[in-house]
Amino acid sequence: MNWKRIDERLTARALEQFLQQTPFRGETPSATGGEWRAQITRGRLRIETDSVSHRARVRDAARGVQLQGDESALYFALKAFLASPDTRNRGKIGLVLAGGGAKGAYQVGVWRALCETGLSTRVTGFSGVSIGAINTPLFLSGGWRAAYELWLRLSDPDIRRTQRDDIERRTRAYGRRHSESILPPWLLELLEDSFISQPELERHLLPVIKRLDPEKRREYALFSTVTPLEETFLLLPGLFDAQGAAFADELTDPDAHYISWRGLSNMDTVRLLLASSAIPPAYDPVDFRGRAYYDGGLYDNVPIWPLYGAGYRKFVVVDLKREQGRPWRIPFDSEPCTFCVIRPGEGFTDDFLATFELTPEITAERARHGYRDALRALEGFSW
Repeated sequence: MNWKRIDERLTARALEQFLQQTPFRGETPSATGGEWRAQITRGRLRIETDSVSHRARVRDAARGVQLQGDESALYFALKAFLASPDTRNRGKIGLVLAGGGAKGAYQVGVWRALCETGLSTRVTGFSGVSIGAINTPLFLSGGWRAAYELWLRLSDPDIRRTQRDDIERRTRAYGRRHSESILPPWLLELLEDSFISQPELERHLLPVIKRLDPEKRREYALFSTVTPLEETFLLLPGLFDAQGAAFADELTDPDAHYISWRGLSNMDTVRLLLASSAIPPAYDPVDFRGRAYYDGGLYDNVPIWPLYGAGYRKFVVVDLKREQGRPWRIPFDSEPCTFCVIRPGEGFTDDFLATFELTPEITAERARHGYRDALRALEGFSW
């Protein structure tokens, strides 16, 4: 049995829930000439198997054996349990963070409102794309102030002024690869003032990832959305189409787009976030576990789908457009869900240019907008 595959997906809480509903019960099984070998250890619980009798048991350090049965029966029961929707999350809240570049400071204000109203403690699932993916570890680390201060630091124009040569080199290379750039010259000039390099992002993200609570990394549902390199140029024209025609409904492999953080190292997590936010041509595609990816917003800019699959039915959706764009990607036969949608109101500029407007003053104003809009949306909302 390939216990390692299950080991990568099993948390202590999930194992405890599995024990509560499993039919395998009885006395301590005895091995005949074999040796009990630990396959998985989660907290006080340990799954052991015997090579001769092919029996299995779950031992509890405090209370002894909890479960017994054939090794294959236990293995396949666990596998089926992990593949089923997680009903534990039905009463929890999933936070969906859309993409939108520099407009992502708005989401910091929303997180402040969630913290101050106490709803942040019910958020156990995060699904982010592009700047929403970058914001995910900032919010997962706890309060909103540290996230806000990091946004202000990255809004400093001096950080980007030193990187103009880098973006000029990248856009020239992009133009050579694709005959001519898909982005107009005025936008390339704008990117020179707005660009934050991938190494600079990595330098700020890695310490945040390292400080995250390991328990949250194990127990929370955490997803980031990406677009495989080979699909990028099918979807990129839709970025400039007012109707948003390119939605890629024909791309049917969700595993290639919604990637879980579960089992990822700190560096792999950073690579995933960089991939999710790699807007072409400002960034090179990012290699993550042997496959190249670009910005996930090209595929799905409001990634509800992975949290729905993880069992969530209550969502706070933080969009960065004043009006809903492309239809949300959720199953057609989806169960009833509760959505609290928070999106910018009057006075918030959400056009394409706003994606690249990044100054400390604009960042502070967007965070204030997010805070006010979130309090208004959450007021009287029944969960």
